[in-house]
Amino acid sequence: VISLGTSFNVVRELIIGIDISYTTWSSFDTLEFDFKNEPQLDYGNGMFYENTFTIRFGAEYKASDKLAIRGGIAFDQTPVPDDYLSPANPDSDKFSFSVGGSFMFSEKISLDVAYMLESMREREVSNSELQFSGNYKSVSNNFGLTLNYVF
Repeated sequence: VISLGTSFNVVRELIIGIDISYTTWSSFDTLEFDFKNEPQLDYGNGMFYENTFTIRFGAEYKASDKLAIRGGIAFDQTPVPDDYLSPANPDSDKFSFSVGGSFMFSEKISLDVAYMLESMREREVSNSELQFSGNYKSVSNNFGLTLNYVF
């Protein structure tokens, strides 16, 4: 993975950030299982992943000394070619949207809250190696809650 990111203050209270990543998924061309004592269980299939880009934008607004509000958006390109998509790796281009924030109770105690909606683009494909066709679409709702204590 090669990543490049930066952030800058628009004004004292507002930070904007961008991150771009290039992942060399093409090195993942097969998935093989070799059982030393049970060779009849050996299994392998082609993955033939492609290299991809991911881009992320985010912002943090410092509403006060105690409260920070965050938001972001991302696009994550799928590495899985149509001919090799299967229920074992139902991947697709993803769009993510996130919101969250931090509240400082004191210098030592804070609370972080986050929510991310991740939507995978619908794909209807036929896996040529496994002779398996399917329609794939998913949505993920992710929640986070962290209580922090600084020693």
